[in-house]
Amino acid sequence: MRKLLVTLACCLLLSPSSALADAAEKDATIRKLIEVTGATQMGSQLVANLLEQLKPAFPHVSAETWDELASLLPPAEAADLIVPIYAKHFEQEELEALLAFYESPTGQKMLAKMPEVMQESIEVGNDWGRRKAQELIEKLKERGFEPVQA
Repeated sequence: MRKLLVTLACCLLLSPSSALADAAEKDATIRKLIEVTGATQMGSQLVANLLEQLKPAFPHVSAETWDELASLLPPAEAADLIVPIYAKHFEQEELEALLAFYESPTGQKMLAKMPEVMQESIEVGNDWGRRKAQELIEKLKERGFEPVQA
């Protein structure tokens, strides 16, 4: 009986450290996935875009001041916010599979081509939406409905 209690106590003591090790491994995998997929660069781009939007409202601010302010917005901070989201939605095995894909030649090509694919998809979607909206407006007019002038 004493052996059983000692074994049980050891298991209980080791479980948290095992869980911490698993969480640390998952965190490291997520951070590597974020890096490989270019999300880190996206964080840098978000910071640059934010500053560019603010600059016209403060034209008298020097470039040195903007650089100083930019240093207060580390892109790694964005990664710290994203890691728990990935951890919530993906298991370690899935993260490893995603990482393997994005590190593969096909995954790298997808990452390289995705901005173009997204831009072209947005353009096609916008064109489609305009055409369909016009078709619906024409159908409504055929039925005697007119848009309200604002």
